[in-house]
Amino acid sequence: MTDVERTLQNESEHPDQRAQPEQADANQAGSSATRTWLIIGAGVLAVALVAGTWVLAMVFQSPAQREANASPPAPQAVFAKVTLGTLADSRSYSGTVVHTDESGFTLPAGTDAVRNVVTGIPPTVDGTLKSGDVLTEVNTRPVFVVASQFDFFRDIGFGDTGADVRVLQAALASRGFSISPDGVYGAATGVAVSRWYRDAGYEAPTRERLQTGETETTNSESSGTSGTAVSGTGTSTDSAPKPVFDAFVPVSELLAVPSLPATIITAPAIGAHVGGETTDLTLGANQLIVRAEVPAVDRAGLAVGDPVRVVSGADRVDGTVASIEAQPDGEDGTTKPSILTMAFAADPAALAAERGETVTVEVQNAVVAGELLIVPTVAVVSRGEGRGVVVRRQEDGSLAEVPVEVRGSLRGMTAIEPDKADTLAEGDEVRVG
Repeated sequence: MTDVERTLQNESEHPDQRAQPEQADANQAGSSATRTWLIIGAGVLAVALVAGTWVLAMVFQSPAQREANASPPAPQAVFAKVTLGTLADSRSYSGTVVHTDESGFTLPAGTDAVRNVVTGIPPTVDGTLKSGDVLTEVNTRPVFVVASQFDFFRDIGFGDTGADVRVLQAALASRGFSISPDGVYGAATGVAVSRWYRDAGYEAPTRERLQTGETETTNSESSGTSGTAVSGTGTSTDSAPKPVFDAFVPVSELLAVPSLPATIITAPAIGAHVGGETTDLTLGANQLIVRAEVPAVDRAGLAVGDPVRVVSGADRVDGTVASIEAQPDGEDGTTKPSILTMAFAADPAALAAERGETVTVEVQNAVVAGELLIVPTVAVVSRGEGRGVVVRRQEDGSLAEVPVEVRGSLRGMTAIEPDKADTLAEGDEVRVG
């Protein structure tokens, strides 16, 4: 009998022996499941016991325990660091870069011309004008700028006297002519006027005056004739009046400018019609400033000399408030903003801003001058007018009162000065509240 046959015979005679391993595996799996459920049940029971214990503790607390739990925690002291600085109020406004004394002008108009047109010498924008310079040419004639606080009101020539003659003579003297600004247009003034025109490339106009008796050519300011006078016969013994022609300056060829030298900001080009009701020319002083409008409500807190900072992009230039100009109220009674001008404390070129550019103006209204110790206002306990106490935390954690003088307060911060210099310093901590 072979081995296979014996195996088959054995399995047929004893079938229970083949089922025993399978039954053992099933019994082992059942035991593992039972142990798992026992562990889970134990965990649930433990959680239930803890929760129940907490609930019982909450339900059966003593009155003292419940009151203690309901009370807020004890307040902890709050401390703030002492800083060093100037107590100041900073406000920002929008400003525009302009020239000092920037003003518009209308060129003088000729009385006999149908229209007034720029025919030559167009002014150079950003150029500089001095008293006595030729500004431009209108109707083929020069227009001179002369430093004067008032407009010219007449032609100026031989025999004229007055303030207008004096400012004209001052302009001639600034050009190097030997003349005294005495307000009397005599022979020497006439000679200077002729040379003034000739230096500019033009001939001075002349006008006739009458003279009796002998005529002569002289440069004396007191003479009866000017150095450029022209007579019909030169020397004559006739008693009949002889015509004499003297150089003069027409009012149409003079432009009064209050402040010179000045920078040309805008100017008419050749062919432009001028002398009307509109501005033909804009001049300003060489120095740049900033103009800003400030609401009327802020006006009271500003003063000339307040420090400012002009900001343009990443550039910052310090300056001061140069002037404060209140505008008249509107026709409807509304209050208009005040105009502030800011002068630069340093070279305005450091700002890299051009005329007309919009910048930010930060105005610092100093409340307390100089550097003092600054603390929160709530840290100061008042001890009367200008007096107070702050509580300083010492190195060992203890607290000490420091008497101080109150120098000023602003927006929740107070500037103080300790009675003794070594009792309080920058970086120390003081109790707040």
